[in-house]
Amino acid sequence: MTAAGFTFPPAWLAGVVSLSGFGLLLMAGVGGKRWPRLSDDALVAIGAAVLLAAFAWREPLPNDNDAIYADVIRAVRQGHFIALQINGVPFLDKPPLFFWLGAAVSAVFGESAFVLRLPAMVAGVLGAVLVARMARRFTDSRAAGFLAACLLLSAPTYFEYARRVYMEVPVAVAGLYACELGLRERWKSAGLWAGLAFLLKNVVGLLGVASLVLALLLKKRLPRGVFVAAGVALAVSVPWHVLAYLHDPATFLDFTLRLHFVDQIANPQPWSTGGPLFYLSAIASNDPLLGVMMLVGLLLAARIFRDDRPLPLLVMAVAVVLQLLLYSLSATKKPFYVLTAYPFAAILGAWAVHRLFGSEPRRIKLAFGLLAAAFVATCGPLLHPDVDACESTYLRPLAEQAEMLTPPGRPVFGLDVFLAAPQFYSKRPVIYAVHDERVQRMLLRIPYLRYAKNVVTWRDGLLAGGNLAIASVPVARALVARVAGVEVIARNEAFWLVKGPS
Repeated sequence: MTAAGFTFPPAWLAGVVSLSGFGLLLMAGVGGKRWPRLSDDALVAIGAAVLLAAFAWREPLPNDNDAIYADVIRAVRQGHFIALQINGVPFLDKPPLFFWLGAAVSAVFGESAFVLRLPAMVAGVLGAVLVARMARRFTDSRAAGFLAACLLLSAPTYFEYARRVYMEVPVAVAGLYACELGLRERWKSAGLWAGLAFLLKNVVGLLGVASLVLALLLKKRLPRGVFVAAGVALAVSVPWHVLAYLHDPATFLDFTLRLHFVDQIANPQPWSTGGPLFYLSAIASNDPLLGVMMLVGLLLAARIFRDDRPLPLLVMAVAVVLQLLLYSLSATKKPFYVLTAYPFAAILGAWAVHRLFGSEPRRIKLAFGLLAAAFVATCGPLLHPDVDACESTYLRPLAEQAEMLTPPGRPVFGLDVFLAAPQFYSKRPVIYAVHDERVQRMLLRIPYLRYAKNVVTWRDGLLAGGNLAIASVPVARALVARVAGVEVIARNEAFWLVKGPS
């Protein structure tokens, strides 16, 4: 679709429709008279689902962790429930729950990019509903509930990872729900969800409950239910860890004790570093609306704490500050790591608006404010397409052709091409060939690459024997010109599939 020489992505139409529907639902919800049969939670759920689904219906999976995780999900469906694998290689990067969920939905609905995104999307919708409910209960204001949901959805980082094959949003929502159950003193259920959150992404899943416990300590009381919750969380999360250890003790301990904790916390990944203000800067640049409201909420909360410390408010403030502090102290820094703090920040921001403007702001202004906030979330996908996803558009057909031409078990080479999408779509192990030995050492920090030994320094001889390789156009042209007998199997405007001399 074009206009005056400008090409509109197909996502524009989906975006305009979903955004209009979202705005109408929110305005109807704030008015409170037009939808007598729909609860506030239903309005938020419908609006969030429509908005997220409109931008998740895309192919293929990005050439990033999305395709790697999808490969692990495929292995789970093949029977590797305990010892996670990726193309026969141990995959110890994450606990299993997210991959179990992906295997369950893809077993029912088939292995498509949209289906693989469903666990994150459902979590994204539930997160919006949960923050709306908590903010509404916290402030006794329907408007604050709608505002909290929209603040969360308007954060581009949350919006992005709620539509990807990542566990960041599911673990954030599970951790928030565990905290919310604890606030209501439903300790057994809180422990169950804390254990599930731990099975999604290790210690990160416990930060929500840890914030509640710290707030209770600041209030100088610690109910016995906290220990009940801890026992339930252990009962849920420990069995898989024991079974994984029994399956391969040396590998499990090496990764769990050294790579995941010591290296991740004390030794930064070479490609993920930053200063002490890294996360504040990331929120300010990536999610400014939520960041400003979070800051206003913290400042207002600090004033109230002089006289009283209401527990729900204290928990929200502690959760935001604690997580920003802990992530900032870790040596490895990635902007999306701090997503677990976003639901708490959205509730805190909605409370701040309620505190400043009263329980029922003028409905029309609020509705337009919510609509504008939702639009912030759509700007990124509409105007700035995912580079990794665009790259996979060209990689997928070459990888699928490589599958047809490569015997089972035999690898495909990626010449300076990251192996995620080629490995998933070719259903073959991919050896990542790089020119720089320093880059090779950096990449070996990734556990499944280190155990697989599938990162090598590039040599022309790697393709001897008719091996296939996917290479970017400049690398492929240089290879064809330099090495006799190299055959071009397929090509597009970004990558070539070449075959080495027999």
